[in-house]
Amino acid sequence: MANLPNRYSSSFPGEFFARIELNARFPDTWANVEMLWQTLSEQQSLATSDFSSDTTLRQQTVVGRLFYRGQSNHGNGLSSSLHRLVANESTRAITEELLGKAERSILHEASSHGLDKNVSPGELLMMLQHHQAPTRLLDVSLKPLEALYFAVERADAKDGRLFVVWLNDQPVLKLAESDDLPWTQYVLGGGKAASKWTQSVRLVDERPLDPRMRAQEGRFLVGGVQRAYANLNIWHTKQLRVVERQKISMLCIGFLSASPRSSPDTKWPALGWTVRIPAKWKPELRARLAMINISHESMYPDLGSIEWRSQRAARDALSSV
Repeated sequence: MANLPNRYSSSFPGEFFARIELNARFPDTWANVEMLWQTLSEQQSLATSDFSSDTTLRQQTVVGRLFYRGQSNHGNGLSSSLHRLVANESTRAITEELLGKAERSILHEASSHGLDKNVSPGELLMMLQHHQAPTRLLDVSLKPLEALYFAVERADAKDGRLFVVWLNDQPVLKLAESDDLPWTQYVLGGGKAASKWTQSVRLVDERPLDPRMRAQEGRFLVGGVQRAYANLNIWHTKQLRVVERQKISMLCIGFLSASPRSSPDTKWPALGWTVRIPAKWKPELRARLAMINISHESMYPDLGSIEWRSQRAARDALSSV
């Protein structure tokens, strides 16, 4: 296998993904906007129903339920907003203890303003995540075109990136059913409990709590901060240090050098693939998405101004009578 990219470079994640992205391995599928659109549209129609259908994307990844995430900068790794905040605000190594401390403080702040009334701590986190508060929840979508929007919505001078994630057989988390965050036992337990958590990637599959989650076909992935384990080697031939793994993904997701076709025999809790979205494609892709009602207005429903807008609509209607 080729030498690793410069692991000390700030562009390390982008260089890593460039070596395994589907564009390079299946160039005919991703050669232009039309091909990309056709492939993702084919997958879109089956995304929430038939998980076993033999689509082009499944031929390049794996059969099973897939989740999608778009990012406007191809050079960024997979990380939640809380991971990014801790990385930017602290010089310490990112640990579960550090994340937990920040997380508890955020929940306390929200609760002090009455936002926790009649909701569980997990439900509060879900609402906070969709209103730009930092949480450990990683946004994903059930549908590739909704996820694609986030890869093309901004930063037209930079390539974007679409991630595809497959989860191994792990229990689904139900945040609405718990009086505490389900991962507290792992974060505070230490030892084997902490190790179990850092090697898990769990789906939060709850009823959408607000219009944004519905519009974005949103779900969440959550898990511990990944460590370096000998039996979970991304490159197979050379082990990456913890800091390098975390730059690629804070969650324990294996971006392998080869794609298993179906029911992969893997020790990874999740597998991932990625597609680069060239910067020059972004305007056209935004226009295509807008034609099927995927735009800023539809993906970020604004309830804050609904009173004024509804009154204006009623006045306009009455004035024409």
